[in-house]
Amino acid sequence: MSQIAACLDGQMRSIEAKCDMLPHTDTTSTADSASTRCSLTLQIAKYVCSALAVLYLDH
Repeated sequence: MSQIAACLDGQMRSIEAKCDMLPHTDTTSTADSASTRCSLTLQIAKYVCSALAVLYLDH
């Protein structure tokens, strides 16, 4: 695994770990909102990582 792939893999694990943390509230709507927000964050992170990998491999 290249250094950049290892770095991106570590960043993805870090984001996933942060999104696995539950909010410190008892309301379901807040938990649902946090879940949706983290899901979107992961999708964006995967897109950015893919774009960086393509740019890195092209040069």
